[in-house]
Amino acid sequence: MKNPLLISFILFTCLSYSQSKSIKFTGKIVSINDSIPLESATIYLERIKDSSVINYTISNKNGLFTLEDKIYDLKINFVVSYVGYRTFSKTIDLKTSEIDLKTIFLEQHENLLNEVEIRSRAPITVKKDTLEFNVKSFNTKKDANVEDLLRKLPGVEIGMDGEIKINGKVVNEILVNGKPFFSNDPLIATRNLSKDIIEKIQVTDTKSKSEVFLGQEGDRLNKSINLVVKEENNKGIFGSLSAGKGSDDRYEVSGMLNLFNNDQRLSIVAGGNNVNSPRFSMGGFSSMTIGVASSVNFSQVSAGSLVQGMPSFGASNGITTSKNGGINYSDNFGKKVDFTTDYFYSTSNTEGATKTKRENILPDSRYFSNSDNSSINEKNKHRINFSTQFKIDSTLMIYFKPTIEYTKSFSEASSNEESLNDNQELINKSTNNNFSETTSKSFNYNLSISKKLNNKGRFIRLGINSNNNNQDSESFYDSNTELFGDTPSVIERNQQISSKNSSNNTKIDFTYRQPIIANKFFINFEYAFNNQKQTNEKYSYEFDENTQDFTEFSEDLSSDFTYTSINNSTGVSLNLQKEKISAHIGSSINFRTLKNSDFLRPELDLERKFTSASLNSNIRFNSNRTSTFSLGYNLTNSPPSLSYLQPFKNISNPLNTIIGNPSLEPSNNHQINLAFYNFNMQKKSNFNANIGARFINDNIVSKSVIDENYLRTTSYTNVDGNRNLYGNTNYSKSIKVDSVKTVRFNIGLGLNSSRNVNYSNDEKYISNNNSLSPSLGLTFNWQNAMEINPKYSISFSKSSYDIDLFEDRTYTQHSFSVRTRSSIPKNFEWQNNLNYNYNPNIAEGFKKSSWNWNATLAYKFAGDKFVSTLKVYDILNQNTNARRTATENYIQDSESTILKRYFMFSLKWNFNNRSKPRQRGGNFMMMH
Repeated sequence: MKNPLLISFILFTCLSYSQSKSIKFTGKIVSINDSIPLESATIYLERIKDSSVINYTISNKNGLFTLEDKIYDLKINFVVSYVGYRTFSKTIDLKTSEIDLKTIFLEQHENLLNEVEIRSRAPITVKKDTLEFNVKSFNTKKDANVEDLLRKLPGVEIGMDGEIKINGKVVNEILVNGKPFFSNDPLIATRNLSKDIIEKIQVTDTKSKSEVFLGQEGDRLNKSINLVVKEENNKGIFGSLSAGKGSDDRYEVSGMLNLFNNDQRLSIVAGGNNVNSPRFSMGGFSSMTIGVASSVNFSQVSAGSLVQGMPSFGASNGITTSKNGGINYSDNFGKKVDFTTDYFYSTSNTEGATKTKRENILPDSRYFSNSDNSSINEKNKHRINFSTQFKIDSTLMIYFKPTIEYTKSFSEASSNEESLNDNQELINKSTNNNFSETTSKSFNYNLSISKKLNNKGRFIRLGINSNNNNQDSESFYDSNTELFGDTPSVIERNQQISSKNSSNNTKIDFTYRQPIIANKFFINFEYAFNNQKQTNEKYSYEFDENTQDFTEFSEDLSSDFTYTSINNSTGVSLNLQKEKISAHIGSSINFRTLKNSDFLRPELDLERKFTSASLNSNIRFNSNRTSTFSLGYNLTNSPPSLSYLQPFKNISNPLNTIIGNPSLEPSNNHQINLAFYNFNMQKKSNFNANIGARFINDNIVSKSVIDENYLRTTSYTNVDGNRNLYGNTNYSKSIKVDSVKTVRFNIGLGLNSSRNVNYSNDEKYISNNNSLSPSLGLTFNWQNAMEINPKYSISFSKSSYDIDLFEDRTYTQHSFSVRTRSSIPKNFEWQNNLNYNYNPNIAEGFKKSSWNWNATLAYKFAGDKFVSTLKVYDILNQNTNARRTATENYIQDSESTILKRYFMFSLKWNFNNRSKPRQRGGNFMMMH
């Protein structure tokens, strides 16, 4: 036999499967104290030999449960757990396939209060507003990180870029023991902390410190994850070190050191690589997939555009070398002060090149433009965060969070562009070279003072948010633009540009809440003052041949102005806050003044005053603890920005002159949204749906005029009639085939329909854009020894126009991916990530399809303390980021420098010293 270990494993699995039998448990969970059915009690089965969890479910609103499985055990432990009650446990002989446990009475724990937390072995515990997962109940690979663990939890989806969604809601905050952990980057926690140190994962709606203190509802659109560290790991030293060397001089190094002493916690991270991995990843498979996303610059795409392209593995444009380091410290000073701080340093250098081909669509003609661009960008950044919470007493809390950033960056870029008419005759061409050095400084802080006035829900709250940013830059710009045709000309520029920009934004808000019905129904009185101030100094000097220096001041290419926006807002709102229903409706009146003082061109000074009303409302029903229905309507008002209002003639780009419109009106945005979320533990299923509509009046759009030399003059105007209808739904379900095999499938559907009013060469037109994107994914898991995860999606898109010049366009794009993981034989792990994309609409000279295959082979030894890994990136050497961007005004194909195939060998060391630490003189000291 060539592989007796593999054959033995298969025979054992088959034997186990042949001996497994179907079982079904039914019953009802009731409180013995008052005979009330207990909803969301956790019911689970344990193996007697090792207490491992076989399967689990929760009771419904009537206390009923059904638990089915296929297992080979002759006896099992049957357990029921519910917060505030004693755990029920019973050993059951599996002599029959259907076991009716009738009514199970739980006895309330005499020492339990709502705020007391009891350690439980239950896989899932449902509390008032918290869903808690017991890590021990979810099998993963031995050296799994937190991200690997999260993938196993019901209702959790993780994108290739690391974004986490729970029941369709984005996770925007990850805490460790209730405190921030490198506050601005959740991936540092999910991809670097080991599953072995985590005891529980708690999921809640995201709440601010003030909302937690005052007992308010949190952000319904986002979720927070709190990682609760095991008690034995709260005192000790643990972490990992990893280093890898690859072909083509590729490398990566990273390390993390954690010193925990209960509330006192110190973490240090450091790393570097040249494989486009800007965040920390400890040498594992996930480090190869950071940044896997469509490489589209959405800031350049109109609302009705269609983007067709390949996913970009690594950076979307260029090769990035990065180095990072940081330190995080948190501690409690007595019972009243909670303190967290972190310092982070990052440096990166990116080199890349891009080529584009664009077909520009005008009402009466078409023309073509081609460009080649190359750039080198270097950035060095320092960031310091502080977070301090003072609980003066049970009624008064002060929270202060300042952030300081310092960034120095360098960039060097060159480009060649040309424009041709529809007969492919050259109309204009230009070359540009630019070098700039920029220094940025910022100081931002958030201060909140919250005071409870009684125990019925009355409170006052004062909040101050301040953002102060300053930027100085020195740049050199050299360009040559040639215009052909009947009146040929040349525009040459050789400039030195000195710029100073600053922005200061201070917002003060005050809220007084008065209960109408104690702790249930409230009226809020709110006031907010917002003062924004921007200064812009840009002085351009042309090169003087006589002095051989940049001494000739160019007023046309210079600017010096101060822009101020002052907004006073007064509002009132009603809030209902009950266990199964909550509602909010509020309205405010906004008085805004916009003022611009131009010191070079005083005649362009302007002042505008706007008065507007805003409305926000929503209602949420919780039919049970795992289902939520919500409906909301919002009216918002957005004033035009300075760049749109200022009538200054900006001629810095010879091919596009921009002039603001001081007569612009604010845009009004009406939005209605309907959402439903259901997490059905009995059926191991998750369903979420979200539909909405947005209507915009006085929307601000650009309006361009192109002359015979294809030179563009752009201004702005208001239009009515823009709307957008959107919707998405997702359904997932886990099916346990038997005691060793599980299948989970995921079905998704997204749709979008929009109507946009725009201009093309001063001609108004309407576009209608529709898209439909279904997807299907499966995950097959076999005793945690093998996992296969295929996914297929297809996208249908169509755009139609009300003018004959623009042709209706239809696009179809397919994508397919497969992720696999196998841990056979023992101590080995083989992972693969295979992606295929095909886009038939790419222009000639660009790649229409690609296969991208990444793989790792890891070997664990020395008691899993060491892991050696061989990684191969882009095995087939077909990686590409060719993409097509289609709008009403142009169709563009582009392709950029991208990371290509490489091999890398790495070694990782995991260490964990659980010696009991003692504190001496405020420093960490270890006792052996």
